[in-house]
Amino acid sequence: MCKKFLLFLFMLVFFTGGTVQAVDISWNNTSGDQNWFNPANWSLGVFPTTNHTAYINMIPGPVITVAGATAKQVIVGSDDSTGALTVDGGILYTTEDISLAEGTTGAANATLTIENGTVTVQGSLFAGNAAGGGTSTINLNGGTLDIVDGKYYIGYLANNDATINMTGGTINGKAIWLGNAANGSGNLNLTGGTIDCGGILMRQNGADADWSYTGGIAKFRNNHKVKIQDYIRDEWITTDASNQLVVDFNVTNPSYTTVVLTDITGTYNYWNNTSGDQNWHTDSNWSLGEVPTTAHTAYINMTPGPVITAAGATAKRVIVGSGDSTGAVTVVSGTLYTTEYISLAEGTSGAANATLTIDNGTVTVQDALFAGNAAGGGTVTINLNGGTLDVVDVKYYIGNLATNDVTFNMTGGTLTGRGLWIGMTAGGDVDFNMTGGTIDSGGITMRQGGSTANWAFLDGTVIFNGNIEDKMQGYIDDGWITTGLDEMVFVSYSRILLKTILEVGPYAFTPTPADGSSAAYTTSQLQWSLPSPLEGGATVTCDVFFGTGATPTTQVVNKQSVTSVSISPSADTDYNWYIKVYDSSISTTVPYITSDVFSFYVQDVGDDYFDTSGFNRPLTLTPQHPSAHYFNGKTYIVYQGMNSMDPVICSYNHSTKQWKGPVKVGTNPLSDNDNHGRPVLVVSDDGHIHVMFGGHGGTSALAGSNSYGGYSSGENIHVRSNLSEDIGSSSDWTRVNPAPGGDNTGDISVYGTYSQPVKVANGDIYFFNRHGSHVSDWTYQMSTNNGVTWDSEVRILAHTSVETWYAYFAKRRHSDTIIDCQYNYHPGGSGGDKQNLYYMSFDTADGQWRNAAGVNLNSMMPLNKADSDAYTLVFDSNPDDLDESDPNYTQVSVGIVRTSPAGNPHMVAQFGNKSQCWSWTGSSWTDQWFFTGGWNGGENEMDFICLSDTRFKAVVSGRYGAEVAIWDIDTVAGTQIKTDILGYNAEYEYFNGSIPTDYHDDAWVLFYENTDPVGSDQQTRKMFLWGDHGFIVRPVLDYGFAAWSYSHVLAEGALGDDDKDGLSNLYEYGMGGDPTNGFVDGNLPVFGFVGSGLVYSYAQRTDDSNLVYYIETKEDLVDGPGWTNAGYAVVSTNVTGSVFDVVTNSIPTTATQQFIRLIIE
Repeated sequence: MCKKFLLFLFMLVFFTGGTVQAVDISWNNTSGDQNWFNPANWSLGVFPTTNHTAYINMIPGPVITVAGATAKQVIVGSDDSTGALTVDGGILYTTEDISLAEGTTGAANATLTIENGTVTVQGSLFAGNAAGGGTSTINLNGGTLDIVDGKYYIGYLANNDATINMTGGTINGKAIWLGNAANGSGNLNLTGGTIDCGGILMRQNGADADWSYTGGIAKFRNNHKVKIQDYIRDEWITTDASNQLVVDFNVTNPSYTTVVLTDITGTYNYWNNTSGDQNWHTDSNWSLGEVPTTAHTAYINMTPGPVITAAGATAKRVIVGSGDSTGAVTVVSGTLYTTEYISLAEGTSGAANATLTIDNGTVTVQDALFAGNAAGGGTVTINLNGGTLDVVDVKYYIGNLATNDVTFNMTGGTLTGRGLWIGMTAGGDVDFNMTGGTIDSGGITMRQGGSTANWAFLDGTVIFNGNIEDKMQGYIDDGWITTGLDEMVFVSYSRILLKTILEVGPYAFTPTPADGSSAAYTTSQLQWSLPSPLEGGATVTCDVFFGTGATPTTQVVNKQSVTSVSISPSADTDYNWYIKVYDSSISTTVPYITSDVFSFYVQDVGDDYFDTSGFNRPLTLTPQHPSAHYFNGKTYIVYQGMNSMDPVICSYNHSTKQWKGPVKVGTNPLSDNDNHGRPVLVVSDDGHIHVMFGGHGGTSALAGSNSYGGYSSGENIHVRSNLSEDIGSSSDWTRVNPAPGGDNTGDISVYGTYSQPVKVANGDIYFFNRHGSHVSDWTYQMSTNNGVTWDSEVRILAHTSVETWYAYFAKRRHSDTIIDCQYNYHPGGSGGDKQNLYYMSFDTADGQWRNAAGVNLNSMMPLNKADSDAYTLVFDSNPDDLDESDPNYTQVSVGIVRTSPAGNPHMVAQFGNKSQCWSWTGSSWTDQWFFTGGWNGGENEMDFICLSDTRFKAVVSGRYGAEVAIWDIDTVAGTQIKTDILGYNAEYEYFNGSIPTDYHDDAWVLFYENTDPVGSDQQTRKMFLWGDHGFIVRPVLDYGFAAWSYSHVLAEGALGDDDKDGLSNLYEYGMGGDPTNGFVDGNLPVFGFVGSGLVYSYAQRTDDSNLVYYIETKEDLVDGPGWTNAGYAVVSTNVTGSVFDVVTNSIPTTATQQFIRLIIE
């Protein structure tokens, strides 16, 4: 019996332990007392709790006068019913929503009245939620209505009319939505009380909505000023004749947008020019007997209007031409300031006309400038000839209403502001004529609402904030922005200024190859653009002249309507070309545009890659970096190459355009399947090049002990170039850290892996690495003497058996002293489990480690996981502590950190198989963007440049059928645009290294290509270097020693001996030997005696006319004359028809002894 009882008890707990379902309860007012808390008034004989959905489908409804009323949901009026609820001094709380007028069928009606007390809704408030339509009314006369998690949806569904009548009390919440569906309406009548919400939206989805505001307070968190100003302009928000609505942000209420109700009775001041002097500052010229102040609306409804020649003219608003009147105002010098707006031609009826002329001085409008704002139509002219016109908070609305014609003539001066709207409403017409001056505006929008707007841009400067290059080019292409006959409007985006710039200049033709460029040897076509015909039906044709002369005379196109032509240029040659353009509406024989002469250079025979001997995984993005360093005119690159895991180096001279290398700088002690020893480099201030490679923790046999971690394999080797700023040959490199007796003794430790050298502005070098195998500390060593000696290790991240790390260090680009660090947690010390992202920085000026918020970490160093979680955690990737084998687990790999010009760090890492960015805002970390591009959404690797805190230029490579490409990422615009594809093949993989240290713009992308992703890693890779002007091409050498040397991947040059067999590389080339195999010497000379003479024969290459073969003789190696090209005779040359002929020489034997040598040069 006991066992059965326990089983029953367990089952009872099991079945009752889940979520309690809501129970419907209906109001019936059986007692007639309207008391919410009377159980007799509810269908279940109890009053509602948070387990109930309370339906109120009759009137009179309940009245709440005391605290404690609760429900899960309250529904007032459902389907065909009518309900009401009143709160008068009590408290109502719902764990979910309140819905007024709800149902799937029929029309419902509901009223919620709050006289006093508090209504708190955890979810949302829906008013007008009946599918069959209905009417909802909220009367707030006092107390508080608070929506916690959701929103106010006033007029939620179609055919529902919902209204808030507010005479007092307070509305709190995240947002109010007035009008949410077509054929429905949401209305607000505010005569008292306070609205304190996160924001407001009106007339969503074609709904109707009106807000009448004649009393009370309305404020919204954050900046909604422009939006609400637009609602007022569109008359969605209105007030009575005695008031004016003014919107401010962070003025009336800090951090709030406030709609201020201002009494304007007695503040109209009309211009009358009684004195006849047209002076704004003459009191008698105004109806109130005083010049306008910031309390006045200044009306100018006559001509001549006022002239401003001195500083100090002010007004609240200036209205020029209202009703059926005509007005004008002129600023010759001095200043005019309005606290609100200027309106040119305004009124609800009649046609108005207005002119604003600025010859000099400054006009500052705090809010907006409206031009063409008369409901009855009108004409407006703005003449900006000099001075400054500045609209501060809102925009220029040029051509605001229908049937208004506006002409803006700009010959000089400066126009500034948040934005220009040119053409606002159908039936309106705007002509913007610009022949000089400067526009510096937040943006521009043309031809809104079906209006007509044309901008004739003949001269001047135009600058807009942000990247609206495509938008402006669209306006130009559509003919909305035009210029002179033989000119064109150029639009460009400056990634430095973060601005879009418009300029006028001669027609550009967009020549390809670009003017002044270097073109690939495969170039076979000229391309250009032609202007559009000047008139409809006309034809544009061109002549094209091409050749090597300064003004080429060879005509390759003759009056054809084409934009390309085939050519057959020679390699290593300079070419020039130009274009003549004809328009049939002018003349078919006389050109109306003749281009400048374009030039380009056809490169020598070459290819996009700079080497083909990269091996296995020759370089990586992280953690081993950097793989390249730009220093004093050269870019130096290290990688695993020369058909092996050994470190090699190349250099590219940006001035001479010459490559050097690859040169092998050491021998990698790791096996061919271990890429932990990839080389990295740093160039010290004295020009010597330091390369670190070969480490995967090291072994105990190297030095006896590792105080900072465990052992694995390899040896962390540090080599240094003997020559300054020259990679030399293999013999020009010296190892500088022989294994010490124990831990560090003045040089980089042989223990460690993931090497990361960082040089700061004063020349000090910091060498970061993991000091051993997986279970090891991260440390750094510092050198203050160009890497000659190094201080002892300093611990950064502490290890335990279950706490290990991956880390990335890089110098902050816009700082002389700061090194940024991103790292992540590696539980258990092995395997693929990588979690979390952390950030800290090291200021080498004061030796302090800090987190992003500036908290000093030195007292905690080396950091453990507890301190890292508390002080440096950016992203917790595994909050549920899932095991790596769990299908819901997502790995985050160590990525990179870059810093914006403003000093804010941004970190990109692989989360799963995609790149994501976390950004420091100045006060907190935010996951700012998730990379959505890449090839087929597959795994990608990314490095990037911070152009600003919201704009990034990224290089992204991918695998498994992929590409490597450049992306422009703009988080403000919400765009991720691919600007350049550097490599693509559906069968290949591409991997990029980190952006070179102190990179040159022509060489900032380094990557390699894997043509066989499913094959063995023991293969060679093509290596690529790309910059803003394309690939840095390395000539392909078709013949001769250089091509032979390149094919054998020789490191030691013509006089070197790569295989150490005693024969120089040039000699082996001349004799047909193998310079990589000491046992293959080729066709060595042979000799013998014929009669009384000596015959000496040698092989001679037939495919290289640059080689010279001859014999030198000497009778005594110690004394006597030197070697001489004499004492022999060529007897014969046996022409074999193959690569080698045989040359036979006869040498007399009259001397006692004779020494003979073959010279090849």
